[in-house]
Amino acid sequence: MWSLYHEVMKELQRRGEDVRGELPVVSTLLTSDWGAQRQRGWYMLRCFFPDLAAQIPDYDPTHTAAQCRATIESIRPAKTGSRR
Repeated sequence: MWSLYHEVMKELQRRGEDVRGELPVVSTLLTSDWGAQRQRGWYMLRCFFPDLAAQIPDYDPTHTAAQCRATIESIRPAKTGSRR
């Protein structure tokens, strides 16, 4: 499934569409408990968001999920508080 997702993002980018809205999906892959998904997320981050990948040069998808989660905290969008 994720290889298809990559192809869809590539096509959207080719068409000039902004793929930044897909960053939460890539972030989910980067922090997956499954190493193969972290590998896919890292590949996609480097392909579609090289500026963000450059901010976390120490990220290694072969590290534990906990280590990967800690590493990408610096590039995650800030969570906004609830509105009242």
